[in-house]
Amino acid sequence: MALIGTKSEEYKCTPCREIDTHLIFLPVDIALAQGKDSAALTNTFVLLENSFMDTVQAVLNNPAEKGAYPYIKIAYNSLHAVYPPSMSEYTDYNSASSLFHTQPVDLSAFMPRVARRAGYGPDWPFDITETPLSGHVFTPNEPGVYPLAIFVHGQHQPWQDNSAKGYFYLCELLASHGIIAATINISYLTASTLDYGYNKAFWKNECGARPISVLEHIKQFAVWNATPSSYFHKKVDMQRIMLIGHSRGGEAVGQASSLNLWSFMKGDELHPQVRLDGYKRNPIETVLGPYGFNIRATLGIAPTISQNMSQYPHLPIPDNCFFIHGTRDRDVPYSEADEAHSIAHKVNIFKPLESTGKIKGVWRVLGANHNFFNTVWSNVDTRDAPVSRKSPAPLPGMLTTTPAPWAAETREALLTPEEQQETAKVLVGAMAQYFLLDKQEYKAFLQDHRLGLNAENRWFPAKVQLTSQYQDAERMYIQHNQEYSDHLTISAPLTGQVVVSEGVEAQRHPVDFYVDSPFNRFLVMRISWQGPDPRYTLAIDPIPWPQTPFTHLALTVAQAAATADELGQALDFSIEVAAGEHVAKVSISDYACVPYPDAVPDSQGCFGFDSLVMQTVRIPLQVFVAQGLVIRDLERISLVFDKRKKGALYCRDIQFTL
Repeated sequence: MALIGTKSEEYKCTPCREIDTHLIFLPVDIALAQGKDSAALTNTFVLLENSFMDTVQAVLNNPAEKGAYPYIKIAYNSLHAVYPPSMSEYTDYNSASSLFHTQPVDLSAFMPRVARRAGYGPDWPFDITETPLSGHVFTPNEPGVYPLAIFVHGQHQPWQDNSAKGYFYLCELLASHGIIAATINISYLTASTLDYGYNKAFWKNECGARPISVLEHIKQFAVWNATPSSYFHKKVDMQRIMLIGHSRGGEAVGQASSLNLWSFMKGDELHPQVRLDGYKRNPIETVLGPYGFNIRATLGIAPTISQNMSQYPHLPIPDNCFFIHGTRDRDVPYSEADEAHSIAHKVNIFKPLESTGKIKGVWRVLGANHNFFNTVWSNVDTRDAPVSRKSPAPLPGMLTTTPAPWAAETREALLTPEEQQETAKVLVGAMAQYFLLDKQEYKAFLQDHRLGLNAENRWFPAKVQLTSQYQDAERMYIQHNQEYSDHLTISAPLTGQVVVSEGVEAQRHPVDFYVDSPFNRFLVMRISWQGPDPRYTLAIDPIPWPQTPFTHLALTVAQAAATADELGQALDFSIEVAAGEHVAKVSISDYACVPYPDAVPDSQGCFGFDSLVMQTVRIPLQVFVAQGLVIRDLERISLVFDKRKKGALYCRDIQFTL
């Protein structure tokens, strides 16, 4: 898609230094709709002089604001699942109309029984062979055909809380924009600490049952959509589906995205192969599948990953996928979102130009914890209330944290529940606008979250700061660092050499998104420097440009933990691009904020690690063209460390992209 740029002098990123200007790129068809002269757009994209505010107000509405559709809330449930009064948070499922009764699902191939509620009242009023499809659905109350979004909760205690209700606020937002939004109840898969012996035995198989339950909920909507007597008959657009999961639910929606394409999967020890194709041995048998739904996107909020390692290690997500993770998350303390992101749509080193046609991204929310994205989980929960590195344990009832010593001037307290939930509304709402409502202009926000941080048109709460990673479906790597070699190299199909100046050290470094930690799973380039004029240069042979009109040079970087005199400072350096005698140079701080690594709480509740906070820096190629460079003649790309005498960073990749 051809793009245009818009200049702004209004964006401020704290704790990073103030940024004077940056460029936001929007589709050319949007510019034409604003009355821009088509003759000015012949060079793929141009810089416009209208203000950033004018562009945002003319093109994008705040996706967290409610839409115009009236909507209603409906409970649905399997007829046999009657909850007793002592389970008051679940009894509203008992009132489900006969129009919204569902068929139970047999999950016994994954685990021998449902979790016990010992200490929290009676056990569940059903067993594992007939788990109910229950939930609440918020649906537009007007005739029409609407896309479908499904929210999936994770594990939580105490059990008298119904975690599914914690996403009502997001369901209401989507329903007001013309989306059928359901939040499903699968609390019966969660074992309590009082059921710990069994918990250890079934925990990983529970993570296999959870995504199947998600797919069965989608299948239920497909059945309703095809049934003439159903309230939802021909009202559900089964070609537009998005899954949103939190914690283990975040892992579940990613696994559901993968299993959606499978005909078989593993069960427990007694069920080595479970059919997912809907095959019935007899007319009354309860079966799983078939699936094969058109899932447009998944969103994992603080997702776990590899809880089911013994069965399905590292299932890559085949659909468009995004992730949210807070830097002060004690439940999932290191960014498993980054790990899930890294294995989705990973470069094929043997066919590096091959693309899945999907996009992906990660938003890291500074100061966000694990629980506050869910309103039910937002009650005081000391298990997820971070404290400072020096504190021995969380204080009872603690809602905020004392920042680590190095961060006194650059980090504020833990975000409030309201701030985290408003942040979730922006991010979930933007994804829904793009993937479910086909509003292509919101792709600009997915590419650059700073669209929502403008001071006069800010979508996020004032204290909220984010970093983001974005990977487009169309890209050509200059260096992706995933080759099976320790040698520094230019990535195929490009050729050339890596030139490291005196005072610079560069090597591929396995990390798991803790800085220099023992958890090592993904390769990035670690570059450190000191001394005069330090440079890391990619000298590139003539480039075999594909047909795709790439518009950006992008690199994804994170700042490494630094020495005492650099604590808490944002990362800045220059990118220098050369073609023949023409040299163009920009500072990355004009295009992104790369903050200092945030403190990560350890198992005792103290901040013991520094977490890599990755940021994708997207620099429009037109910026270099404006300085006289001919992009097709490009010969060198240099990272010039001219802003700090010494330092270190991690670079995931460098690429040309849209």
